[in-house]
Amino acid sequence: MVAPLVGSTQGHDIFVAAAGAFEFRVTEYFGGVALPAHRHQRAKMSTVLRGAYTETFTNKAFECTGRTLLIKPPDISHTDRYAAETVCLTIDVHDSALEMVTSESSLFDGAKSTPLLTPLIAGIMSELRTADRVSRFALEGLALEIVATASRRTHVASHDARAFRMACEFLSANLATPPAMSELAALTGVHAPYLRKLFRAHAGCSPVQWLRARRIEEARRRLASSEPIADISLALGFYDQSHFTSVFRRETGMTPAEFRRSSRLAPAGSVAFPQ
Repeated sequence: MVAPLVGSTQGHDIFVAAAGAFEFRVTEYFGGVALPAHRHQRAKMSTVLRGAYTETFTNKAFECTGRTLLIKPPDISHTDRYAAETVCLTIDVHDSALEMVTSESSLFDGAKSTPLLTPLIAGIMSELRTADRVSRFALEGLALEIVATASRRTHVASHDARAFRMACEFLSANLATPPAMSELAALTGVHAPYLRKLFRAHAGCSPVQWLRARRIEEARRRLASSEPIADISLALGFYDQSHFTSVFRRETGMTPAEFRRSSRLAPAGSVAFPQ
């Protein structure tokens, strides 16, 4: 039996915005939901903003979390399972963009998962919330940068990919006391300048920017709980709560307290950019 063709993701859309050859959706899925085999007309790139889910293809299953970017071509059958409430960001790639990408890259040759480009995703979420006259330009640029960076990753040697993954894992495990760049390079078996190059190729940012984005990601997760903000700031390696507040506001546009109060996402609706 041929899996049905579904026009968009199924769930409760919180944000929907079109920018150039891309469409952006922030969608909430209830826990305990399993979507049967289906296909999409457009290629997609997606990540998890909250929660996690499993996407299964004929020969492989991907555990999708806030640290992964799932890439899939159009018209490929798959199922989805959401064990708990999950919020996802999905970027639909229109045919014109897909044709341009496939002429230069094998990015959409098959379903694949890559490490998340956290700063770029954070930029997209910021633009979706801002929704001013030029947000559509920023959104299209961010989507194209994700495509370019993810395409380059497909050409990086396995040794390099392993070194990058080791660096990310070590930084994630030591957010409060990260190692010096020379120490991190020694741990991964490459020279410091080359490790910086790997971060640019894989994540589109420097190790320092990646660490800051990872801290903010973890802070957002912790702010959903009742943990004191001062404790969160110290646990993530900030000098004090004032330093944490300053960095968090710069990265998200809100203070930690404001983010905690608005942790319940806004009602569903399309993002209307001013004309």
